[in-house]
Amino acid sequence: MGASKTFMTVLCDLVILGVMLTTLMVVKYVPNPTQNGFFCSDLSIRHPYFSSTIPTSINVTTSYGVGILLILFTRRTTRGWLVRLGKVWSDTRCFLMGGLATQVISGVCKKLAGRLRPHFIAVCNPSITLDESNCGPSFSPIYLTDFTCEGNTELFPDLGKREHRASETRLSFLSGHASISSYGMMFAILYITFNYRRKISPVVLMMFQVLFMIYMISVGISRVTDNKHHPTDVIAGMVLGSIMAIVTIHGFRESKEEKEDDKKEIPPTQLIQQSS
Repeated sequence: MGASKTFMTVLCDLVILGVMLTTLMVVKYVPNPTQNGFFCSDLSIRHPYFSSTIPTSINVTTSYGVGILLILFTRRTTRGWLVRLGKVWSDTRCFLMGGLATQVISGVCKKLAGRLRPHFIAVCNPSITLDESNCGPSFSPIYLTDFTCEGNTELFPDLGKREHRASETRLSFLSGHASISSYGMMFAILYITFNYRRKISPVVLMMFQVLFMIYMISVGISRVTDNKHHPTDVIAGMVLGSIMAIVTIHGFRESKEEKEDDKKEIPPTQLIQQSS
């Protein structure tokens, strides 16, 4: 009965994680972002286009990888491979759920806000001329909405990539890079704090915490310097990721009963005496 219950629990966890992953893909690729216009005098969207200093693949791998490695390292001393495997999965499922939830929320915010990225004009290449006839005089500027993004052929010669980049110019708020990196690094900081604060030197603990913090801040700064996001986009992403990490970490706190059960290990001789 116990094995059947465990199997059903794991199966339910996998189904929920699968639903979250599917939801993330749907949010990312199906709906179109809100079609906001712009003022020609808005200099915040006239920055040049730069490639990402920290690509999405590296950021996602690092943000998830650090947490999973910490879980595996922490649970390695648990006695009994079945118990160890159970605890690793228990921690990992919560961590993955929190990460996917962070990405889903970030994706929903991006599509609903439709905020223009700092490199919007350079990458979108609006189909209208940005002169006074369309933009209006400086004392009474016109909010432009009747245009299409033709894409920058010099930056992106390939048609498919050009259209993809033009579509992404409306996904500035909030920063997905900042939200997932903040989630992963803040989770790592909290996880090692709860599990190692009485086991290792406070200086060593702080060293790892600072390293995680440096990565999180570096990702945020790079999104601004790469002209991918406005500073407020990055701040919002870091706040979201940090809040989600704090919420998720509570799923890792063992109950008082579980901790007491781990401490109470009845010797085999005592079991024999009790049975007799």
